[in-house]
Amino acid sequence: MGSHNKAATEVAAHSVKDTEVHGVGASPVCSETEADGKITDHADLPNVHHTPLIFTELVGGEAYTGGTEWTDWDLSSIIGAGAKVVHIGVRKTATTGQPGGLRKNGSAVSRYVIGSGAPECEGAFDVECDANRIIETRSPTSTSLYQFQVLGYWS
Repeated sequence: MGSHNKAATEVAAHSVKDTEVHGVGASPVCSETEADGKITDHADLPNVHHTPLIFTELVGGEAYTGGTEWTDWDLSSIIGAGAKVVHIGVRKTATTGQPGGLRKNGSAVSRYVIGSGAPECEGAFDVECDANRIIETRSPTSTSLYQFQVLGYWS
């Protein structure tokens, strides 16, 4: 975050200088050497010019129930290579106050969904998958309490 603040400070400092195009009576804002240093300093900033992800919709996937602890779900036979984010439908099959969960493989964060209410609660959630197209699911008290289904993915 510090490099973003530094960049904002530098932009503000340069805004008071003459920044017209070379050869139109302007002086350069900084030397080539100084510019090279600034480029290096800000090399860690995210690239905002990227190719948008493409969504692929899937129909009729088989329901997956997972385990009572965080369990890996290998999606490599369901979603295409290069998938980044998977769109998961979640259906709760019984009345309970215990939440089911979805998260990126290897995460330590407990990301819970649909925690209470009547059976037949449904929702859809987006989960980042790893390079092997694995995510983690959790159905706390019974492996049949929550059903997970791939609805599509972004790649």
